[in-house]
Amino acid sequence: MCIMNPSDNLIISYTTQNGDWYVSKFYEYLHLKLEQIFKITFTYIPIQELNELHKDSRISSCLNSNNFFNWFNLIIYNPKTDQYFLHSSHDFTFEALQDGLERGYDIVKFSCVPDTEHNLYTKYKELTVPSVYRLENWSDYETILNQPKCKHQINQAFFIGLIHNDRARLMPELSKTNLLNVVDKYSTQPKCKEDYFKTLSIYKYNLSFNGVAGLCYRDLEIFGLGNFNLRAPYTCLTYNNIQKDVHYIELFDKELISNIMDPSIDTFTQMQTRIEEVMDFCNTKQGQEILDQASLWFKENVNPDKQVAIMCKIIEESNILN
Repeated sequence: MCIMNPSDNLIISYTTQNGDWYVSKFYEYLHLKLEQIFKITFTYIPIQELNELHKDSRISSCLNSNNFFNWFNLIIYNPKTDQYFLHSSHDFTFEALQDGLERGYDIVKFSCVPDTEHNLYTKYKELTVPSVYRLENWSDYETILNQPKCKHQINQAFFIGLIHNDRARLMPELSKTNLLNVVDKYSTQPKCKEDYFKTLSIYKYNLSFNGVAGLCYRDLEIFGLGNFNLRAPYTCLTYNNIQKDVHYIELFDKELISNIMDPSIDTFTQMQTRIEEVMDFCNTKQGQEILDQASLWFKENVNPDKQVAIMCKIIEESNILN
């Protein structure tokens, strides 16, 4: 089904009405840079309007992550070829892709940060290009870069976030050791982003446990602040991959996490021993190299201009602009 277009211009669609939200600000910036770099003019249509034009009774809201026209997506449509390019910043990416395909759209490429353990990853692997992940707010990148580099004062691993999904089963056990400090975001909400980043910075280690998705903007924040990212097993893909023992340290493997969540298994000693091993490693030369590599990855993959360069390459290679 083609999009009604009074001209032969390529159509670009995304949402712009969300303040400092990184997704909409990045899409606006990418749109501008695409026109400058490739010397083309797009016709812009807000994704809400496209959703109204092509509303499906099964999935009617732009807020629905399963909707091809959801607010986390950027769509480029070529009226000459009747083809689409889709980029998603959502944690549930493949559902929107599947919706577009079920509508009969010819999608040439799908750009996202796929979770390789998602049940649809194998099915759509050939159509998918790993791309860039995002911070929460557009201003966060500069705020993180300008965060004063303070000496780590607290020798604990710190986590602040929503306690849901697997986290809800993990956190009560993790809280039993004095080497970890686990805080529910709702119980202790920082007044502003600067306070939040400052709080993260005073801890030498930060925790990142999967909530809804396998990658979180917390991971990027930790890299940018220069702290050790101790995380759960990582299964996502980015354009330039985040690698175990290069950019982050896997604190617990899948087996230990499963055991921790089982109340019938006593894992305290094993958990405590593993945390101590990781902290000792972080004080070595190899540990410092991980910090350096993580900081470099942040600057090369989270800087908005670097992200635009990656996206421009992906879009050009998809041939959607031809």
